Amino acid sequence: MRFIKRHSLELQFWGYETGNVCAAIAGAGGFAALSQALRETTLSNPHPLAALSFLFTQLPDAAATLSVMALVVFAFPIAALARKLGGASAAELVHALAIPLAFALLLFGLFNAVNAFTLSASAFVMGSCLLRLGTLFPILIKFGGLFLAMGGAALSLAGLTLPIAGVAQTGLALTTFFVGFYAAGAGLLTYIGGSALIASQIGVVPGKTLVSRFLHPKTGTLALGLTWMFDYVVTLICDRLVRPAIFWASRETKEKRPFYLAMVARLPWRIIAIAFALASETELGFAFALSNLLWAVGDIALGAIDAPDPAPLSPGVIIR
Repeated sequence: MRFIKRHSLELQFWGYETGNVCAAIAGAGGFAALSQALRETTLSNPHPLAALSFLFTQLPDAAATLSVMALVVFAFPIAALARKLGGASAAELVHALAIPLAFALLLFGLFNAVNAFTLSASAFVMGSCLLRLGTLFPILIKFGGLFLAMGGAALSLAGLTLPIAGVAQTGLALTTFFVGFYAAGAGLLTYIGGSALIASQIGVVPGKTLVSRFLHPKTGTLALGLTWMFDYVVTLICDRLVRPAIFWASRETKEKRPFYLAMVARLPWRIIAIAFALASETELGFAFALSNLLWAVGDIALGAIDAPDPAPLSPGVIIR
């Protein structure tokens, strides 16, 4: 457990983000289906630009899946390299550039009606990109929580679209729905956590630049807009639905251990989903089982932060 606590951020990244990549691959039909689509694309379009154009116009699921992979590599390992070469400012610039790219990917998925698994992965990556800058601009924690909730909702929708012929496939559809439901709830709890963090800040100095004024945690345009449109609704949903739905968690966990609660809420459904996904004996099921296994690694790393053996909170964690 001490090792997990010490390397929580790294384990969360490799668990959650590679899990997102596998979920996008599931949306493309699985590893074999994606490989076949790419092979046919390159054979019929030998020029790289022609192949890329064909992917985005004819095979949007495959294109979105590849884009999720590219964005994960761009937003995180490249940011780490930038930090080593140019310091914290260079890494923050990479993270900032990743946000419009992630948003463009999400819009591409919405307008091209990509598979709900792929759309879910795109929304999760968007939320992660926002949360990575949460230490600089706390309002982005709230904004990122909404995208995490969107990713969970898309995952629940993916469960509703799966076939229900046979016990294994029916179980996979149901558990996928519940995995998405609790992931969406965790996203809304992230929003609440961002609100609490902002409320605890006293005497926040107004920003001097246009960006810092826009992202000011209390008086910025984004903060005022989120407060007016979402604060009441999100709080109501969390109080009436999300927290009661985690009925197996103790009151002490719900009140004092938000990261451990996020693990307790989702880890059982991850395990059940893995079992049914493997039992379905499909390419999609195998990819989704792998994504849940990797997400479970992220859940465990997250829960270790304030598990019953108390440890200081690590900065910049991702709640999903």
